[in-house]
This record gives sequence, C-alpha cells and structure tokens, in this order.
Amino acid sequence: MNVSIAELIVQADAAMNGLGNAPSTRMQYRWAWSQFASFCSEKAVAALTDEVVASYLQVVAAGHRDGQMKGVEAQAAA
Repeated sequence: MNVSIAELIVQADAAMNGLGNAPSTRMQYRWAWSQFASFCSEKAVAALTDEVVASYLQVVAAGHRDGQMKGVEAQAAA
C-alpha cells in the first residue's frame, strides 16, 4: 500500500462526503480515523502498510475482547 496516513484520511473523508451520510455518521468515521492516526503517531508510523493495518486491528480486537465498545481504548496498553 505505502500511502501516507494523512493522505489516506484526506482521501477517505473526501470519498465519504459524496455518500449522503448524516453529519453524525461522518463524525463517527472521522473519530475512527483520528484514533487510527493517533495509533500511527504513537507507533511512529508514517505510511500505511498491511502490517500497520494488522497491528491496529489487533489492538481494536483486544479492546473488544476487554468489553470496550469501540475497541480503541486499549491502544495505550499495546
């Protein structure tokens, strides 16, 4: 993949704008992207790779197993 995280978020946000989702839905997507950006920042990740995605999904899954609704509060422990 090798796409910068910032560019990925910009592209995703632009793609979502044309789908007609409610503002609250767009806010939820932006929140999710902000959590991913924070994860990448904490891990000093500059570009999206398959390994980065897998690592983030493991963190989110661990949060879900721990009973966290959005599964990202566990990032600090990872």
